[in-house]
This record gives sequence, structure tokens and C-alpha cells, in this order.
Amino acid sequence: MNHWIKLIDADKKSKNHLDATPEQIYDCVSLLALSIVHHRTKFGIVPFEYTAIELGNAEHGPVSPEVLAEGRRTLEEALEFIKAASTLSSKQQPEAKAPKIKLEEKRQQIRINVSAPIQVILENSTTPLKAKLENISWGGAALCVEQDIGEVEDFIHIELPSFRGRHIRVEAQIVRILDSHDGLIYSVRFSKLKTADENVFEQLLEFLADSGDDTGQRKNVRLTQRIDIQYDDINELQATLEDISAGGLGITVPEPMELNQSLLAVISTTDESCQLVLRARVVRQQELESSNIKLFRVGLEFEHPTEDLKDRIKKLIQTMASANPANKFEIL
Repeated sequence: MNHWIKLIDADKKSKNHLDATPEQIYDCVSLLALSIVHHRTKFGIVPFEYTAIELGNAEHGPVSPEVLAEGRRTLEEALEFIKAASTLSSKQQPEAKAPKIKLEEKRQQIRINVSAPIQVILENSTTPLKAKLENISWGGAALCVEQDIGEVEDFIHIELPSFRGRHIRVEAQIVRILDSHDGLIYSVRFSKLKTADENVFEQLLEFLADSGDDTGQRKNVRLTQRIDIQYDDINELQATLEDISAGGLGITVPEPMELNQSLLAVISTTDESCQLVLRARVVRQQELESSNIKLFRVGLEFEHPTEDLKDRIKKLIQTMASANPANKFEIL
């Protein structure tokens, strides 16, 4: 037990565990235990005796810094998930007409392990700082820096490695900070990406996944989760675009989604003649009671700069107007 206390208290930067209730800690342990069961089913068993060695039992020698740091990151990730899930019922859900939704098979997004130099630009600054990319996924990344670049919930800008002749700059929010022997490890969640960079960013992830040491996972896990939101006619889509222009959208889905999951939202008419493809994040979720049918009310927040988002919507409405001159469309 002392080693688990050591695992938690060794993280001086993150304070998530300090305000956790006993119920949340129990749920966190249960979540990690279930994760172990799924891992054992898929990949086999790693004996607890081996893990005890890495935790640093006195009989087996000192703690491995790398494993200890990864253990803290996993523990904080699980606790953050439990704490967020416990507040879902108290969140007010956005109002919107429920569209027809086609959910593809839900799969966890993979995190691609990669070591590459990147640049970090702080808010209200133009001076780039050197950093090293540790891993990356569709929704976020982990980076190592030698100096303090901010606190949890601060926003930074990350310039990813050049790919296909262009640099990709993405806004990110710090969600965790951990100490390591090389410096500070910042876990960040991507919050805004220009729509013009979206395709290149997806190609970059595909390239890293296919060329790195995570290629074996590609057979079982997708880099991005896609959700298709379809409307019966253009007038319904026009009403939805007004909500999207404000940065969010409420939808009703038949299966629960993962809170804070970043996904690809494809918004279109049923015949797909008018279509909008955007990055979105699940920010709220609530189970609805509807006779014997289980439904979930989900709040989406779009991960694009406001002006960029409005420009994409304006161009789509112009396309809709030219294709359907009999209908009146208002340019937002």
C-alpha cells in the first residue's frame, strides 16, 4: 500500500487526487482493474509480482523512473475521467432537434508513440520554445520541455513537424503536468485547428502510425472516430448550421460516447448532396429516459477558430443556395 501512496504523492504538479471523494477513488480503482482485465484478454497476463518490482519494493531495488512516471499519468487520466463522468447529470444539455444519426463501431483512439522536435508558443508571445513530442493522437499529445510553460487549463500553441511541405499549428489546453528525468511532461488536449490543416493533420497521424512502433494496433483501432449526423432536408440542415456557427450542437444518440473524445463530425443531408466535415469534442452527455429505449443526449463543441468555422458554413450555404435557387438561405 505504501508504494501506491508513493505513486500518487510523487506527482507534485497535479492535484487532481487531493479533491477526489472516496467514491471517485474507488471508481478509479475499479476502472483500472477492468482495463487490466481487457488488456489481459487481448494481450495476455503480466504477473503482479513483476509490477511490484517496478513499483520499487525494498526487496527488489529502486523505482524505475520511466515506469513510475507512466503509472502516474495513467492514474491521473483514470481519475480525471471518473471525476468528469460523476458530474454529467448536473450539466445542462444544449437544445436541438434530434437528427438521424449513424454511429459507426466505437473504438478507442490510439496514442502514437513518437519522438520528434516541435515548437511551443505561449499565449501573448511570438517567441517559439523548443520541446519534444512524446506521443500524439487525434485529440491531444504529450510533450517534454525543460522549462515551465504554463499551468493546468492554460492554452498554448504547438507547431507540429513539417509534413507535405507545410507546418501545422494547433491550439491546445494543458490537462496534466508531470515531472520526469528529462524535464516536465505536459499532456495537452487539442482545442482548435484550422479547417485548412485538418486533412494534412490526419495524413500526418496516418504516416506516424504506419511508420512507428504502433503499426500493429492499426488493425484493431482507428485513428479517428467518425459520427455521421444526417438531416432529411436542406431546411433542417440550415437550422443546424446556425447552432454550429455559435460553436456547439446538441444531438441525441442511441449509444453512449466518451466524454472529452475528439471526433470527426460529418453533418449532411440524407442524400449527402450538402456536407460539412468538422472536428468536434464531446463536452456533455446525459442518459435520457424514453420508455424502454435507451438514448443519450450529447453536447458537441467544435474545435475550429470561430471565424474559420463561420467561413466554412458561409461557403456551404452559398453552395446550397446555388444548388437550390427556389429556397431562401440566409448567409450567417
